[in-house]
Amino acid sequence: MYSYSYKNFDLAGLNLRRDKIPYSCGLADHSAGGIRTNATGGTTVPALYVASVATDHSEDGVTNIILHGIEFVIGGYRSCKAAAKYASENEELPIIEYQAELIKEDKYATLKRKSGLKHPEVKKQCMAIMGEGLLGPTRNDKNPKEAIKAAGEIRKNEIPMISAKDYHEMARRIGLGNELRLLEILPKCTLIRTESRGSHYRENYPGKSDHNWLKWGIVKREGDLIKN
Repeated sequence: MYSYSYKNFDLAGLNLRRDKIPYSCGLADHSAGGIRTNATGGTTVPALYVASVATDHSEDGVTNIILHGIEFVIGGYRSCKAAAKYASENEELPIIEYQAELIKEDKYATLKRKSGLKHPEVKKQCMAIMGEGLLGPTRNDKNPKEAIKAAGEIRKNEIPMISAKDYHEMARRIGLGNELRLLEILPKCTLIRTESRGSHYRENYPGKSDHNWLKWGIVKREGDLIKN
């Protein structure tokens, strides 16, 4: 991966030893963990399976020792095989009509809206939460709380105002809403874990504590709330 990136810099006339190259943090950089699943990718939601790095026990552990492509093949094969077995042994789950209609109404409202915010504008605000120190490499007691507040305000005030010209932009709006959930979950877990481990570093708790924290932290959604 490094040699591939270095080649791109070289083609652009940049040198890592000479040039100052700006960068920003991404969600993948500081968010270890994933959706809670069993060994075959099954979740607590019937018929819903998750694979690879989206789970809480991805194939590369915590070292990223294998390429993502290989990891996706391994995890995807395992989860798809289990999902196919589940589908062959169970009847189709019933659809709760009123819930489906509410979801459709919410998603399609983005297409019906003639004017409003655009996806890139709101996306930039989300990335600012990661890049301005709120959820960057170094954390403390204050910045996670500010991140939770900022993410909540964007989800409440900005997301409902996004307009989309086609289904691609509508999909991006849906994805953005899910990203904001992560931007609430991550700082909540940060505040609870009073130690530093891996990519999780708290300046007021710089040491690792296996006695207290050699375990996963799990959050659940109850209605519209995220609870630890």
